[in-house]
Amino acid sequence: MTYDEARAAIESLFAGGWSATPVAYENVAFLPPDDLAPWIRLAIENRETAQASFGGGVRRFRCSGAVQVEIKVARGAGTAPAYRLAGSVCALFAETTVPGMTFDAVRTAPAPGDDDAPYFTLLAEIPFWHDDFR
Repeated sequence: MTYDEARAAIESLFAGGWSATPVAYENVAFLPPDDLAPWIRLAIENRETAQASFGGGVRRFRCSGAVQVEIKVARGAGTAPAYRLAGSVCALFAETTVPGMTFDAVRTAPAPGDDDAPYFTLLAEIPFWHDDFR
C-alpha cells in the first residue's frame, strides 16, 4: 500500500462512516457553519518509512503516519462536546478495518494558543502504519 492509497482509504473511511459533523478535508474548499456548530478538519501526515526486508525481488517498507483530526466546538460550551466527538472518532477507528493498515489508540489534547478563536479546538491523533512492497 502506498501513502496515496493509505490517504484515500482514510478519507473514504470518513466520507462513509462519519456523520456527526461536517468534515473539512485538506486542500478542499470548506466554509465552517455560520451558527458555530461543531465541525472537524481531517489531515493525514506521512511520517517515517523504513526498509523492513532485504534481498529478493520485492522488498517490504514499513510506512508510518498519523491521522490528525481537529475537533471544533463553540467556545464557552465547555470541553465535554469536543471530548464526546473525540470518542466518536475513536469508535470509528475501533469499529472499522482498513485492509493493510494498523491504527493505534487515539490521543487527544487541547490545541495550544487558540484562546481568541470562536471555536475551542481539541486535537485527536491516530498513529498508523502500513507496508509498501516494492
